[in-house]
Amino acid sequence: MKKVAKIELICAKHKVPLPAAALQFLPAVPSVASHVPGTRNVAQMEQNIALVSHPIPAAFWQELKQQELIRGDAPVPQ
Repeated sequence: MKKVAKIELICAKHKVPLPAAALQFLPAVPSVASHVPGTRNVAQMEQNIALVSHPIPAAFWQELKQQELIRGDAPVPQ
């Protein structure tokens, strides 16, 4: 939970919703062939689309690496 709290602080600093970071991080990992976020209705599908489209600055991913919240060699979205 402490790690999540630190990630949430960095998300707030960079104005990145945590779910957007999660949804965008996973496809950047080469060993992950695909992922399907769960959707129960149209509103949730639209929310997922918005989160996947949310702009995330490179500085966000850099800070996560610097704070050792993700591995330094972890692939991140470009």
